[in-house]
Amino acid sequence: MKETDVQKNPWIRDLIWASVFPLLTIAIYGYGQWQDISFSYLGLRPRHLDGIMGIVTSPLAHGSWDHVWSNAIPLWVLSFYILQNYRSVFFQVLFYGIIISGLCTWMSARDARHIGASGEVYAMFGFLFLSGILNRSKRTMGTTLLVVFMYGGLIWGIFPEKQEISYEGHFWGLTAGLVLAWYYRDRFKVKRYKIIESLKNRAFLDKAEQRFGKYYWDKEKHDAWMKEQEEMQRDQANNMNSSQGFSYYYTIKKDPDDSSRPS
Repeated sequence: MKETDVQKNPWIRDLIWASVFPLLTIAIYGYGQWQDISFSYLGLRPRHLDGIMGIVTSPLAHGSWDHVWSNAIPLWVLSFYILQNYRSVFFQVLFYGIIISGLCTWMSARDARHIGASGEVYAMFGFLFLSGILNRSKRTMGTTLLVVFMYGGLIWGIFPEKQEISYEGHFWGLTAGLVLAWYYRDRFKVKRYKIIESLKNRAFLDKAEQRFGKYYWDKEKHDAWMKEQEEMQRDQANNMNSSQGFSYYYTIKKDPDDSSRPS
């Protein structure tokens, strides 16, 4: 069976998924403009029962085209970054980001209609920012620096500069993103792989550390390296017609202690 372009290029799938929510907000506002319908009633109204559904629906409502585009574009970009680096928790970040920020805004914000997806934008920004720091890998740190460079100005949106801006939603969205990054930190934290082996295999250890670094190794490259070494040692064992094959094992350690390395 021939592979499709999506299977060959996972980033195409990520682009598609990242586009769903932003396109939905654009479509809803465009339909409202076409039919002369205001969806402001979908907004969140703090501490009022008629506005509690806005916890879920407020990200779909916007006040102008400028409002829509200012949220849709960063929402699309940040969604794509999360899918590229943290695909397994993307939907959790999307869902819980909306729920946590919306619920906290409903309990603490000013008595007004709060609309727009900016709270989710801040949640994704906070998640990416802290996850990149906690993960400590080159790829995620590079992504974090890019996100800060592109959207670092978002941080000012959590302060009450303009009355028409829901700075409460921005603040709780950023807080939700930071909380989610901390909660899911162990799923993506690069752990240290240490190979414990006999002195006769010191050359193998040196080569592995030279290729992947002394403490933090890329998981995929590490697995490929281990498979390659297994095949090499199996071939050597067959050529030598010896029952004493090359053996090794490794454990995952979180601490940087190097005392178990053979000297």
